[in-house]
Amino acid sequence: MFSHWEGASESTEPEITLTRAESYSITAVFVPDGPVETNAPLYFWMMDGSIPNNLPLQSLSSTFEANGIDGSMDYESCLTGYPFTAEHPNWRKASMERRNSPTAMNYIPEANNNLLFADSDMKAIQIREPLHFSGLQNTMIFNFSTSGYKNVSFSFAALNEGTNANAISVEYAVNAGMPEWITTSLQTTTFPLTDAYQVFALDFSEIETINNNPNFKLRVRFTGSDMEVDAGNRITFNNVAVHASQTVLGLNAHTDAKFSVYPNPFLGEVTITGATNAGYKIFSIDGKLIKTGILTAAKLPLNELSKGIYLLQLTSDGTSEMKKIIKR
Repeated sequence: MFSHWEGASESTEPEITLTRAESYSITAVFVPDGPVETNAPLYFWMMDGSIPNNLPLQSLSSTFEANGIDGSMDYESCLTGYPFTAEHPNWRKASMERRNSPTAMNYIPEANNNLLFADSDMKAIQIREPLHFSGLQNTMIFNFSTSGYKNVSFSFAALNEGTNANAISVEYAVNAGMPEWITTSLQTTTFPLTDAYQVFALDFSEIETINNNPNFKLRVRFTGSDMEVDAGNRITFNNVAVHASQTVLGLNAHTDAKFSVYPNPFLGEVTITGATNAGYKIFSIDGKLIKTGILTAAKLPLNELSKGIYLLQLTSDGTSEMKKIIKR
């Protein structure tokens, strides 16, 4: 759909008249008419120096969440009674701990304030032997919400440091409450481990039940021979990421618009009529939520926005309208 003109005019009117005595340039700018989908980081678990060292861990929260909903990486040991104190004979056995083994593989700068890998205090996470014991297994469970997202993928870097495990096995759950672990429609359920870092990726984009699901869980365990061996070896993980796409609200025409926004294009602020105490949200054109709040006055300062096109959603008394605004 038509958005605005650039060059000799910055009008948002689709039809304009120009009378010029000299040569000029003008461009008509169009934007998608309807939903826009972009695939971007949704969650990231970065293993850095903020993780305490030499300490058995039970859970790690996500370090990046695009949707504002915390994700968790929870750990279940094959040894009953975990985590143990330093005086216990099972101290640091079958445990999840920090490991000083960084890798740039699967590192995502945009999930870490756009810092380059070399500028980050990167570490890792290790799962120590024994990996199985008395019918129990060391288990990593990732919990996160995909509400409002689809085309989900999950990835991480890992290597085997001397254990008898030859593969990682994966299952998922989509139900609320006690997880019902399944492998339905997964193209791969096991990933061979090697003694060098490699990236493992799972594509869930064809599994509809994972889309827009607040209860998604992923379980990671280990397979191999003689898995109860305890020689002090480990499996190491790093840079766990979730990517997904979000659907942006379309710009539907409003024949009986309640709200008015001007000037448009604007420089520093817009004036909004018909929207006192209304809620507002501002999205980038690709659907990223930039700002939200309640209107307490007719003028809304937007000096912090860069030049470009934005979507302004206004909601009041059950009425919601989406306005396209342009920062000059």
